[in-house]
Amino acid sequence: MSKHVFSWCVRKTNHSGYLLITGTQIYPLTPLLPLRTDYTGVLGANITTLIITVLATGFLLALTHKVWLAWLGRYLIRTTPLVQADIVVVLSGDRNGNRLLKAVELVDQGFASTILITGPEGFYGARESDLAIDFARRQGLDLKILQPFVVDITSTLEETLAIDEELRSRDISRALVVTSEYHSRRANFILSRYGSENINYVLVTAEDPQFDPQTWWETRDGRKIVVVEYMKTLHSWFE
Repeated sequence: MSKHVFSWCVRKTNHSGYLLITGTQIYPLTPLLPLRTDYTGVLGANITTLIITVLATGFLLALTHKVWLAWLGRYLIRTTPLVQADIVVVLSGDRNGNRLLKAVELVDQGFASTILITGPEGFYGARESDLAIDFARRQGLDLKILQPFVVDITSTLEETLAIDEELRSRDISRALVVTSEYHSRRANFILSRYGSENINYVLVTAEDPQFDPQTWWETRDGRKIVVVEYMKTLHSWFE
C-alpha cells in the first residue's frame, strides 16, 4: 500500500489576504481586497450618481413648486361645518381685526348671541380684548354682544385651558371658536386634545390679508407666517 504525503501551507498575499496551498490546489481563506484604484472608481461612480439624483430632485421640486407649496399652505387650514352655538369665542393673536369681524358676522347670522374675546397682555401692556373692543367701536359694531375675557397666557394651549375652564363655569355646551386660517389646524388639534368632552368646539376660520394659501411664498409676511406656524405645530405635538 502506497502512502500519500499531504503537504500544505498558508501564505499571506500582498493585499492583506491569505491563501491555503495544498499540492496543486490554491484556496483563498479570506476575500482579497481589490486594488485602491477600484475603490476610487466605485466612490467616484457613487458621488456622480448622488449629484445627478440631487440635481434631478431639485429640478423637479423647482418645476412643481407652486403645487406643493400651495399644498403646504392649504394644509394649515382646518374648517368644520357651522352649527348653532351658545357663544362665539375669538382667539387672541389677531392683528387686523378679521377674527372679530368674523365673530360679529356669525352673530348677525344668528349662530350665537354673545362673543367672548380673550385678552392677554399685548403691545405696550395693552390688553388685546380692550384693543378689540376699541376697534369694534371705531367700526360702529354693537358693543353689547362683546364680552372681554382677561387672561394671562402665552400660548394656544394655555389659552385653550383658560377658555375651557371659563366655558365650563358658564355651562356652555357648544362654542364657535374663531381664529385665522393659518392657525386653524393647530388650534383644532389643541382644542380636541385638551378641551372638555362635554363641550363641543366648532372651529371657524377668518381670512387674513397677510396669508394666501395659494401664494404665501411670494411675500415676506406669508413666508414668515407659514414657517412659524409649522414650527409651532410641530411643538404642539409634544406639548
